[in-house]
Amino acid sequence: MEVIIRLLDLGYSVFISDVDVYYLADPMSYFDEGVDVVIQDGWEMLNPGFMFVNNTAESKQLFKRTWDKVLKTNWMIKEQVNVDEEIKTMSEQKTLKYKRLLASLFPCGKAYFKPRPIALEKPSGFVAVHNTHIKGLEEKIYRFKEHLFWINDRNGYFTSLDSRYIQYDNPNIGFDNKTLLTETIALRNAIAIANLTNRILILPKFFCFGTRCSLAICPKNMTGSCPLSAHFIPRAFEHTFKGQYRESTFLINPRVPYRVKRSISPSLLLNNFQNICFSVNHDLLLSVNNTSISSNQQNNEVYFEDFTALLEPYKKFRILKFSSLYYGFKGFKDLKKQQWLDSKCKTGLARRWR
Repeated sequence: MEVIIRLLDLGYSVFISDVDVYYLADPMSYFDEGVDVVIQDGWEMLNPGFMFVNNTAESKQLFKRTWDKVLKTNWMIKEQVNVDEEIKTMSEQKTLKYKRLLASLFPCGKAYFKPRPIALEKPSGFVAVHNTHIKGLEEKIYRFKEHLFWINDRNGYFTSLDSRYIQYDNPNIGFDNKTLLTETIALRNAIAIANLTNRILILPKFFCFGTRCSLAICPKNMTGSCPLSAHFIPRAFEHTFKGQYRESTFLINPRVPYRVKRSISPSLLLNNFQNICFSVNHDLLLSVNNTSISSNQQNNEVYFEDFTALLEPYKKFRILKFSSLYYGFKGFKDLKKQQWLDSKCKTGLARRWR
C-alpha cells in the first residue's frame, strides 16, 4: 500500500497484479484513462490484487484514506477489504470513478475454474485468469498445472527426454461412495509400481458425480473429470511425493516433447476376477493387444515385485499405460517396502471428505 502511494506521489500510474495471474493477452488496452481505478470483479467483492490505478487526485485520496484506516485499526482490517469498501464509498459519494473489468475477459478463480474443473485444451477468449478462491501455494500451483497454466520447466519438468512415466485409467464402475475408495486403492497401487520401476506417475482423472468433490466444483455432465485436488489435499500429496508425479493433463501439455507422447506402451491389465466383472478388459493376467502372458499365481492376486517383473518387455516405452489398477494386488513381499508404502499413503493421501 505504501509503495502505491509513493508511486502516485511521484506522478506514476500503477498496475497491481498478484503473482497468481495467468496472462493470455496483453491487458493494457483495457485500462481506461477516463476513470481513476480499473479493477477486477472478484465475485463477492472487488479484487485489488488486479487493478490499474490512474494517477489522479481522486486515486491518491483513495489510497491515503485506505492506508490511514489500516494504521488506525492497527492492521486489524485487511487491506483488500478496505480498498473494496473505500472504492464503493467514494463512488457513491461521486468522488471517485472506477470500472469493473468484465468477468468474461478477466475471470476470478471462481468464475473460471468452477465450470471447468480440469483442462482439455488451452482456453481462448480470455485476457487474464486470476487463481483466486483457493488457499495454499500447493493448491494454486496444482490447479495451474492441471489447466496448462504452469510454465516453470525447472529440472526438465515438462521437457525431459530421460524421464520415464506410468499412466493408468480409472474406469467407471458405478455411481456410489465405493468409487472413491476403489480409486484410492488404485492410486496406492500406482505409487508402488512407479516406485519399483523408477518411473514418474501421471495422475488419472477421478469421479465425483457432481457432489463428492471439493466445494462441488464439477458440473454434473463432467463427473469423470475431477483432478486429484477434488478429493485429496494437494499440500499433503506434494510434500510426500514431490517430484514423483505429474498432473493428469501432463501429456496434452504442448511443452511435453512429441517423442515422449508417442512412446507409449499398449494398454496393460492385470488378470483379476473383479476386473472381468466390470468388463475392464480380458480375463488375462496381463493383456497386451490380446496377447496373454501367464503366471504361476493361482489366486489372481500378485505381489508388486512379481507384477513389475512382467513389465520387462515394455521398459523401452517412455510411458507404461495401464487400463486399470483397481484390483489384484497383494502388496509388497518386502516388509520394509510395504511399511514405506503404508506410511507414505497415510501421509500423502489426505482426504478432503471422510
